[in-house]
Amino acid sequence: MQLLPIMLAPLALMLPAVSAGGAQDAPGLGKGDPLAGSTLQPAAAGPLVWQPEVGRQVRVERRVVLRIAPRRTSSAPPPDNRSRVRYRRVAMGDCMPMEDVGAVRPSGENRLLFFRRSGGIVSARLERSCSARAYYSGFYVERSEDGQMCVARERLRSRSGVTCSIASLERLEPVAE
Repeated sequence: MQLLPIMLAPLALMLPAVSAGGAQDAPGLGKGDPLAGSTLQPAAAGPLVWQPEVGRQVRVERRVVLRIAPRRTSSAPPPDNRSRVRYRRVAMGDCMPMEDVGAVRPSGENRLLFFRRSGGIVSARLERSCSARAYYSGFYVERSEDGQMCVARERLRSRSGVTCSIASLERLEPVAE
């Protein structure tokens, strides 16, 4: 019989914290506390039941950021100079699907090469003040509503923190020699 008061003592210490007015009167609950707007109400001959306040509005914002990794390069040199492929730049539209970009590699002072998942390469010229060297380890781009990466619209953020937009897009096609 002496064990019962010992076991109930912690419960007795918690009772003064919940008054008849509800959890709003409880010490330690401020305006930012999730329980501040809710009330504890006794159920019919049962324990206290938590009921959230009705009528609050929740706003959920979704933001998707894609990471484009650098292209893995092979350490083996090409067999000979005759096997190298030359490319020419061909004009393309101002947008391309973001999901189609599989990898990236800097090329020259202000150009990035996008290696497409569907095959092919796209050359992207960056803004005048941007250096392609900042994108050696890939970049992040926020997904747009239409899923397209467009000239002068999307901002490419390098892993080092540099942000630039694309000035033009050109498709690279192999040239037969």
